[in-house]
Parts: sequence; structure tokens; C-alpha cells
Amino acid sequence: MSERVGQVQQQCTNQVLEVQEKWTSKANTLIQLENQITTIKHTMSQERKKFNSEITAIKHMVIL
Repeated sequence: MSERVGQVQQQCTNQVLEVQEKWTSKANTLIQLENQITTIKHTMSQERKKFNSEITAIKHMVIL
């Protein structure tokens, strides 16, 4: 009986470790995606600033 309890405990431990690994992997993937989104937002912000500067320059050329 004691041997069976040990086997069941080991199976449970293995299953818990497996689930933890899967969730850790998913969490790491989510962190990577969040970092990519932040980078994209930053890049878009920089591009918008450049675009607005170009529009302003064109407006000044048209006004002159």
C-alpha cells in the first residue's frame, strides 16, 4: 500500500511539474508579446512624429 501511495504521489508531482512548465512557457511567450507590442508602439510614435514634422514642413512651403 505504501508503495502505491508513493507511486501516486510521484505521478501527481510529475503532473504538477508538467503543468507548471506549460504555464511558465505561456507566461514567457506573453511577456515577449508584450515587449514586442511596446516596441511597435514606440516605433509608431517615432514615425508619427517624423510624419507630423514633414507635414508641417510641407505646409510652410505651401504657405510661402
